[in-house]
Amino acid sequence: MNAKIYGVGQDTESPLPKVFAIASMDFPEIMAELRQLDILASEFVLWMTRAAQKRLNGDFESVNEGLSEVFNPYLKSLSAVENKLRLEILPKL
Repeated sequence: MNAKIYGVGQDTESPLPKVFAIASMDFPEIMAELRQLDILASEFVLWMTRAAQKRLNGDFESVNEGLSEVFNPYLKSLSAVENKLRLEILPKL
């Protein structure tokens, strides 16, 4: 079993591939938002990997640099997907 360790606990597989599979069949109208979320999630994972490397190198002062630049767009995109599902798609079912 392969696992990435960023801190306490272990990283699990991303749920996005399953979300893409379900959405492509049942909710194609949300695919553009999911693609954007996937891009931003990948950027956030890359930031976490770099932050972990800084911690391993003992660079604790700059470990959080750039966090808001990657996390805030990711959170905004995630909220947009959730809102579209909750407010536009699910009420039609």
